[in-house]
Amino acid sequence: MIRENRLVRVSNKPAWFIRLSGSYESLNAKGYGTEAMVELMHQRQIYVIVCGAFDTTPQRGEAAWNAWQPILMLILGTFTLEDF
Repeated sequence: MIRENRLVRVSNKPAWFIRLSGSYESLNAKGYGTEAMVELMHQRQIYVIVCGAFDTTPQRGEAAWNAWQPILMLILGTFTLEDF
């Protein structure tokens, strides 16, 4: 599920900031989590930087995101996000 989706600028270049949550399932495990990503669009190339946190239940996945969010947003914040 997309929680936030907006056009921003990184170093005065267009980029998307997207925050979403969801789940995945493998043969014997299921994981729930939230992630944030920045997609940089520059000279017909796209660069995607993703940070996320996952755990075994929706509540624990959200708690993992809440615990790691300040650090993950600092990582993504090394790219100066400027609103259009």
